[in-house]
Amino acid sequence: MFDTLLARGEHLAEVEAQRALLRFLNGVDWLIRDPSHIVGRTPYEVVFARDKLEVRRYHHADRTIQPRHAVPVLCIPPLMVKPFIFDLMPGRSLVRFLLDRGFDVFLVDFGEPDGADALVTLDDYVLDWIPTALAQVRAAAACRDVSLLGYCMGGLFALMYLGATPDRGVRNLITIGAPLDTSKMGLFAWAAKMLAESTMPAAPLVVCRSTVMPSLPADFRSDLACSMSCSRWARSDE
Repeated sequence: MFDTLLARGEHLAEVEAQRALLRFLNGVDWLIRDPSHIVGRTPYEVVFARDKLEVRRYHHADRTIQPRHAVPVLCIPPLMVKPFIFDLMPGRSLVRFLLDRGFDVFLVDFGEPDGADALVTLDDYVLDWIPTALAQVRAAAACRDVSLLGYCMGGLFALMYLGATPDRGVRNLITIGAPLDTSKMGLFAWAAKMLAESTMPAAPLVVCRSTVMPSLPADFRSDLACSMSCSRWARSDE
């Protein structure tokens, strides 16, 4: 038994050493190359643009490879992260992975936030920009059904859209890293619970979202804002 435990410990140590070496090599690789020349290399065309909002349609580098699935995929990125999160680099691109498997891939780009977005609310993302992107995808692909693929906050946007609208044309919903179960998230779990049980009216929550949040980390800020709005919508429906 002791020999088995020793052998297992040696194997785990070897695996960790290999991982550390790979992390070091990857770090050196990124230091000596300009990331902007690596990310977002999959070709695409902009099928719709309005102010900062863009809808992209990706194409396989080999133009002889055409989509073979009837239902297109709309990728929804999170806030504070650029859309190339779906298209990091050759061999590590979710967009390329889907294209290789015959999917028609679209992406909605909300643009980089700045001072002009001070009055933008979740309603703009959920009830305006995502429906607009879906309409453009359906028009470009000449179809009714669409799959939504949301990463982190993008997954929450997709869930909120489906909960707030009667859209029956969303065939599939895929979320990656979306904080749906907050029960294990420490301070965030407590804050979300307090907001859900709060008797505060909707208006103070909206003000709180825009004035208190800037001092908090970006990821926590966006998720907490989502909980505030979800709580606000739930109370409005009661």
